[in-house]
Amino acid sequence: PVVEDPDCGSFIFPGCPKILDPVCGTDNLTYPNECELCTMNLRCTNTEQQDSPCPRETRDRQTDEGIQ
Repeated sequence: PVVEDPDCGSFIFPGCPKILDPVCGTDNLTYPNECELCTMNLRCTNTEQQDSPCPRETRDRQTDEGIQ
């Protein structure tokens, strides 16, 4: 998998678009989109592990906490 830093500078916080474009974080959670991953980065360090959903055995952030 390709590990890269998300481009968080392109988002205006708070509020992310409701666009489903899943990315897998290095915390092995699938985020609905890169903006949601960046929002989590405001609270903790997390990078984008791959530009797609995480493997099925990992947790899905969208279903665990819902898109806010």
